[in-house]
Amino acid sequence: MWSFVLLAGILTACFFASASVYVRVKLPDKRWPEWILARLVVLGVLAIWYSLVYVRGWEGAMLGALGFHVIDGAIAGYLIQNVIMRYRNR
Repeated sequence: MWSFVLLAGILTACFFASASVYVRVKLPDKRWPEWILARLVVLGVLAIWYSLVYVRGWEGAMLGALGFHVIDGAIAGYLIQNVIMRYRNR
């Protein structure tokens, strides 16, 4: 079960990094990746809150862990995207 949560974090990081690089290439003037990052962090926080308030138990713990990994994956994807763009511009 924990492998699913780890896989969700890795997939979120990969998805966010690829989406951010694509948006940066197509729309270099816009701040879309930052808005995507903010929305994913808010969704992760809402998932953690929902798991604590409504679900509870082991199912709630799993949902909270999934929300935590979505936040971690979004931040990791954002950092990966910044590294890719920095080395791509050189």
